[in-house]
Amino acid sequence: FFHLDIGNPYFMTFAGVRGTLYYGERSFIENKVEIPLIQGLKAGGWTRTIVNISRATASNMRNLRAEFFVEQVLLSK
Repeated sequence: FFHLDIGNPYFMTFAGVRGTLYYGERSFIENKVEIPLIQGLKAGGWTRTIVNISRATASNMRNLRAEFFVEQVLLSK
């Protein structure tokens, strides 16, 4: 398992966040795993999620890239 802390520095909340984590030893495009649905990223806060990477080793986690997709943006007053 891989603990991923996601920061949101904006004054808006992101809802329905999905993503993909790419990783590899020489390049981050060697492997990929889906990041589970995150209900919301609160404005100005951190959210921790757990990504299940069953076959990862320290050497093939040298290069990481996370890509996120947001279903809804909620603006606060």
